[in-house]
Amino acid sequence: MLRLILKYPLKPQLPYSFLLLKSSFSAAALAVDHPEPPPTTTTRTAFSKILNFFQTYCTKGSAKLLKGDPCIKNLIFDLNELEIEDIVEKLSVENSESALEFFFLLRNDYGFKHSRVSHIVVAHVLAKKQRFRALKFHLQNLVQEEGLGSASLLSELLSSRFQKWDSNHVVWDMLASAYSRCQMVLDALFVFAKMKDFNIRASIILYNNLLYKLRDTDIVRDVYDDIKASGINPSEYTNSILIDGLCKQFSMQEAVEFLRGTECREFGPCVVSFNTLMSSSCKMGYIDVAKSFFCMMFKYGLHLNVYSYNILIHGLSMAGAMEEALEFKGDMEKHGLEPNVVTYNVLAKGFCLLGMTSGVWTLINEMLHKGLNPDIVTFKLLICGYCKAVNVDEGIMLREENSGHKPDTVMYSILIQGLCKKGLVELAFQLYKDMCYKRILPNIVAHRSILKSFCEKGYMCEARAFFDALINCDLMDDVLLGNIMIDGYAKCGDIGEALQVYELIKEKGIMPSIVTFNSLLYGFCKARKLDDARKLFDTIVAQGLIPTEVTYTTLMDAYSEEGNIQTILELQAEMKARGMEPTHVTRTVIMKCHGKTSQMHESVRILKNMLTTGPWPDEVSYNTIIQSFCKARDMKGAIRLHDEMIDNNLLPSRVTYNILLNGLCVHGDLKYAEKLFSSLEDRDVGLMKCDYTILIKAHCAKGDVNKAVGLFKKMIEKGFEISIRDYSAVINRLCKRNLLYGPYKKRNLLDDVKDFLHMMLSHGISVDLQMYSVMLNSFRRSGDHNSVFQLFSLKIKCGFDTASNCG
Repeated sequence: MLRLILKYPLKPQLPYSFLLLKSSFSAAALAVDHPEPPPTTTTRTAFSKILNFFQTYCTKGSAKLLKGDPCIKNLIFDLNELEIEDIVEKLSVENSESALEFFFLLRNDYGFKHSRVSHIVVAHVLAKKQRFRALKFHLQNLVQEEGLGSASLLSELLSSRFQKWDSNHVVWDMLASAYSRCQMVLDALFVFAKMKDFNIRASIILYNNLLYKLRDTDIVRDVYDDIKASGINPSEYTNSILIDGLCKQFSMQEAVEFLRGTECREFGPCVVSFNTLMSSSCKMGYIDVAKSFFCMMFKYGLHLNVYSYNILIHGLSMAGAMEEALEFKGDMEKHGLEPNVVTYNVLAKGFCLLGMTSGVWTLINEMLHKGLNPDIVTFKLLICGYCKAVNVDEGIMLREENSGHKPDTVMYSILIQGLCKKGLVELAFQLYKDMCYKRILPNIVAHRSILKSFCEKGYMCEARAFFDALINCDLMDDVLLGNIMIDGYAKCGDIGEALQVYELIKEKGIMPSIVTFNSLLYGFCKARKLDDARKLFDTIVAQGLIPTEVTYTTLMDAYSEEGNIQTILELQAEMKARGMEPTHVTRTVIMKCHGKTSQMHESVRILKNMLTTGPWPDEVSYNTIIQSFCKARDMKGAIRLHDEMIDNNLLPSRVTYNILLNGLCVHGDLKYAEKLFSSLEDRDVGLMKCDYTILIKAHCAKGDVNKAVGLFKKMIEKGFEISIRDYSAVINRLCKRNLLYGPYKKRNLLDDVKDFLHMMLSHGISVDLQMYSVMLNSFRRSGDHNSVFQLFSLKIKCGFDTASNCG
C-alpha cells in the first residue's frame, strides 16, 4: 500500500494563484494577517441568546419559521465566525437536532459560509444519527467547496480536533468516499493513507469507490490486494470492478484467471463480470471468445439478462454476422427475455452498415408492432437508412402502414427540419426534392431549414441556387429568407454578395428589418470597412428603424479591434440616451478595448461594476479580461481573475485554461505552466490539442526536447489528429534553436529533428517543401552532409522537383 501512496503524492490545497506563483503557503501566517476580532459585549449577548434559544425551543423543522424573524436575524448577524462555530459545537453535544437546524438555517437562508470546523461537527452529528445519505451529500458539498488538494487540511482537522469523537471512523471513511465521488482521487488516497496511520478500517464501499476510480491504472491491483489484506470480503461488485479494470488495461488473460479464481469464494462469478469480459472481447474483435464466455454463464447457472444478449448481438452485428445475431435475438425470446429498443437499434445498425435497408424496415416494423417507442438512435438509423438507399418510399409507406396517415407537408417538414438540426442538410435536400416530385408542396419551415443549413455549412453556392429558385417561383413572402442569405454571406466575409441580395429583396418590394441591417453591419465590420459600417448605421436611423443592442455591440466590437475607445464610449452614451442598458456582451467588448489600450484598471472597474449592479458577467467576459492581462504580461493579475471567477460560481472552461497556459508559456514561467497543465490532467478537465501544442512549442523553444517528445507522444495516445503542421511547428523550432546557439548548445538538436522526422514518416505523414527547406538549410550549416543526401533521397521519394537544392 505504501507504493500506492508514493505513486500518487497529494498536492497541497492552494488557489491557483498560490499554486503557480508561490512556493509555500502557511495557514498560520494567514491567521496572523486576518486575526478574529475579540468578542464585544454586544456579540457576547447575541451569542448567549442564540445559544439559549436553540437549546431550549428549537426542534426539528422549527428553524424554518425563524427566517423572517428580524430579532433572530439581527442577533445572528452580530455573531462572528468563531462564535457561530462554538454554537454549532455546543449544540451538537446538548441538542444535536438543533445543531443541524442552526447550521442549515445560516447556510441555506442567510447565505452564511460556515467554517471547516462547523462542517465537520455537522458531519459527526449526521453520522451519529445514522443519516448516511445526508452525510454523503454534506461531505460532497464540503469537498467541492474546499477543492482539489484540500485533503491534507481536512485530515489534519479531523485528527487534531475530532479524534476521540465516537463517530470519527465513519466520517473519515465517508470523507474519502466523497473525494473519490467528486473526481479528486489523489485527495481520496491521501485520506485513505491517514486512515491507515490511525488504524481506522475502511469500509467495502470506500474500497469499491477507490477501485472504480483507479480501474484504468495498474494501481487497481494494489487496492484489491489491500482489501484482502484488511480481512474484508470483496463483494460481487468489487470483483466486477477489478475485472473491468483489467479489461480496460487489455489484461484479458489476467482478468479471466481472476474470474476463475472466484469460483470457490462466497461470491463466485457474476453476470456483471461475464458481461464485462464479453464486451471487452467484442471491442477487440474476438467474437468467438465472447461467445465462449456467454456459454460459460449457462454452465455456472447464472441468469442472463437482456444486457448480456445485447453485448453479443452488438458484436455480431458490427462484424456483419447478421444471421447469427438474429439467432441470438430468437434465443433471448425463447428464454423469456424481451428484446428492448437497444436490441433493435443494434440489429438495425448492423443492416445499415451492410446496406441492407429492407432488413432495417423489417426490424423497425416488428419493434413498432411490439409497442416499443423508437428513440433518437432509431430515428437517425431510419433517416440514414432510407436516404442513403434513396428509398424514401419505404420509409413513408412504413409510417402509413403503422399510423394510417398519408404523408403530407407537415410530416415532410418535420423530417427535413430534424435532419437540418443534425447537420444532415444533404439528406434533407434529397428528401425535399422527393417531396416536390410527389407534388407535395413544401412550406416555409422546409425552405428556411434547408437555406439556413446550407449557409451554416458554408455551402454558399448551393444556398444561392436554392434561394434564387425560391425567388423565381415567387415563394419569398417576407424578409426572413433574405435575412438568412445576407447573414450567410456576411459571416463568410462576402459583403458584396450580401449587398446584392439586399438590393434584390428591395426590388421585390420587401421591407428590410433591423435583422437585415445588423447582418450587413456585421459584414462591413468583418471586412474592416468601418466607414461603410458607420454610414449603414446612420441609414438605419434615417429609415425609422430602431438600432438594437446587437447593432451597437457589433459596431463597438469593430472599433474595439482598432483600439478606438473614444468612439466606443460615444456609442455607449448613445445607447443609454435611447434607454438601452448595455448587455454583458457589450461590456465585454468595452473591456476588450481597454485591454488593447493597456487600460487594465478600467477593464477591472467595469467587471467589478457588473458584479455589483449587473448584468452578471459570463465566462467570455472573464476570458476576455484574462487574455488582456496575459498579453500585458501580468500573469499574477490573470490568475487572480481566474480565482475570482471560481469564487463567483463561474466554472472556467477549456478556453480559459488554454489562455492561461499560453500566457504562462509566452510571458510567464514554463514550470508554472507545467504545474497548471498537470493539475488539469489530474482533474480530467478535457484538455484540447492546442493545450498540448502550446507546451510542446515552449519546450522546443527552451531546448528541452525530452519533455516536448513526451508531450507529443501523449498527444498521439490521446487520439488527437496529428497533421504535418504539428510536426512542422516542432521541427522548425528545433532547427531555429540549433542555428541560434550554434557551438554553445548543450546537445545537437538536429538529432532530435531526425527523431521527429522518423516519427512523422512512421505515422504516414510526408514531408512538404517548406519543412524540407528548413531541415536542408540546418543540415548544410551544421556540415552534416550525410543527412543532406538522405534528405535529398527522401525528397525524390516524395515526388518533389529535384532540379534545385541538389546539395
